[in-house]
Amino acid sequence: RVDGHLCVSRGLATFLQRKFGVKEATVLYDRPGAVFAPMERVERERFRQALFGRLGVVGAAAGFIICPSSWTEDEDFDVVIDAVLRLEEKIRGWEAGGAGRRFPQLIILVTGDGARRVEFERRFAGLPARRVQLRARWLEPEEYPRVVGSADLGLCLHRSSSGLDIPMKIADLFGAGVPVCAIDYGASLAERVRHSDNGLLFSTAVQLADVLFDLFEAYPADQSLLERLRAGARKSARPTWEEGWTREARGVLLQ
Repeated sequence: RVDGHLCVSRGLATFLQRKFGVKEATVLYDRPGAVFAPMERVERERFRQALFGRLGVVGAAAGFIICPSSWTEDEDFDVVIDAVLRLEEKIRGWEAGGAGRRFPQLIILVTGDGARRVEFERRFAGLPARRVQLRARWLEPEEYPRVVGSADLGLCLHRSSSGLDIPMKIADLFGAGVPVCAIDYGASLAERVRHSDNGLLFSTAVQLADVLFDLFEAYPADQSLLERLRAGARKSARPTWEEGWTREARGVLLQ
């Protein structure tokens, strides 16, 4: 009965048509705020070293993965814990297979706060990790965009209960020029995360472990795959929120 419809994905527009007969729902994608912007390499490294010091990370260069979270039931932390165990096993076999092989440290920082955080922090601490470290921290709003921008990769553990939404954290990561590695929950997610272009999709812990191994095996000397994905992520930051609002919402509101 309403005069116009805005929704967050083409999948939701299709659902509205099928379920309620809404024929002209306009998709208005979530997009990053202006505070999310790519960091240049030198600035990124300098900021990251200071951050690692606060996290208690010492030693050689480490790959940095950020996992924005609200610690809700929609987020699958079991898959990342299982993936870390499988990745550590894979790393041990790889290092034993050749003299001088050494996989870099990987830091996975889960941000945010919520009811499930304490439970999983205990499980993180109990992992027999050698190369992969899981950390959980609350970040102040003014610091969060810079931490996101300093990451090599964003990890999205969101399993959509509807299958029709697209997590806002993906828009923020793209705004910062950070590629996304996300649990694949179907066509709506694929509207924004294009496998091997601006990110990578996985369905199981085994697949996630394999993806992380392939991305960071030769890190930091060879970052060619990360750089290709980073270029795709930067392109996915456009249009901006203001541009998208004008292009997609203005006509609906002013009709």
